[in-house]
Amino acid sequence: FVVAVLGVAFSASPLIEALYPLLLIPLWIWMEKTRKLHRRRYLPAIASLPGGGIKRGLTPAEAAVILELPLSKVLTLILFGMLKKGLLRQEQADPLQVSVTEQAASLLKAGAPEPPDSTSEVPAEVPPPMDSEAGGPSLEEAGAPILRSYEPAFLQALAKQADKAVVDMELDEPMKKLVLATAKKMAGFDLEQTREYYRSIISKAWEQAQTLGDLEKRTEFVDDNLEVLLLYPHYGPRFRQWDDEGFTYQPSWSRSVGSGAMPTAATARTSFGDVAASFAGWSENLAGRFASAIDPVKVGLSTPGGVSLAGVDRVTGDVLKAMASSSGSSGGGGGGGCACACAGCACACACAGGGR
Repeated sequence: FVVAVLGVAFSASPLIEALYPLLLIPLWIWMEKTRKLHRRRYLPAIASLPGGGIKRGLTPAEAAVILELPLSKVLTLILFGMLKKGLLRQEQADPLQVSVTEQAASLLKAGAPEPPDSTSEVPAEVPPPMDSEAGGPSLEEAGAPILRSYEPAFLQALAKQADKAVVDMELDEPMKKLVLATAKKMAGFDLEQTREYYRSIISKAWEQAQTLGDLEKRTEFVDDNLEVLLLYPHYGPRFRQWDDEGFTYQPSWSRSVGSGAMPTAATARTSFGDVAASFAGWSENLAGRFASAIDPVKVGLSTPGGVSLAGVDRVTGDVLKAMASSSGSSGGGGGGGCACACAGCACACACAGGGR
């Protein structure tokens, strides 16, 4: 439509035709801003308190939610985290098919409680790679894995649909619970400060990973901080650069049992299938395909007086569609210096209570 209008204008005015290149610049800026806005917005309104401090102790999946990364990437982080902890077993790489392990089933049956935020998987400071000679405890030696509050719902959904590939499963409900629970955790905290805090952790993790020249230490570091590293929006090119330099990463759950050999391009192809011969390509393909496992409408939430919710990513990972629009109008009144922050926008609305 815009192109058609410009075409008519050009034929009517030589001046407009001469200014065409200059008109494209603001048009491109407007389209880019619109694209980014619709790409990110999927959280409900958050009672964010400017100056309320940083919300520490979020897991990588929860950090991905407040950073408003595509929900398909959030799902990827959740699955990788449970695979790494031994709660899931990878049965097939392409398309990804997993099974719930006996250990996870026992934890579900026992109703294992969620740990406090202080034991979050996102460290305040990125730890150095574990020195195997120091005798530090391995994940297995540290005891049974701990279930996060959102993991039981995903495990139950995965178990009920065990005969399907993940891309064909319905995971809307557990994802919706995660988004809402994460938004609730942010009440009374400063959303923007919290986002910057986790961005800095991601940046520090990559800085440390890239300075490790010893490949075994780098593998160990990436194993320990995999989900944090994957929070970086452009992690793919960095992993591919490592591939070019001779370091081909394989996640811990996909390596041969009892094999101490370093991953190679050949072993990576065996683990990741023919879709991609590298971890980066495989994981990016997964995230793209997982978009079809999440129904944008069901994941969305519309509440009276709330804000309009936008969509999650579709298969391309680049186009977001609107999920739902809220009904009613935002309430009046203020007080307490509290503002409502909605995902991907800087809207302000009245907050109930006005405090922590």
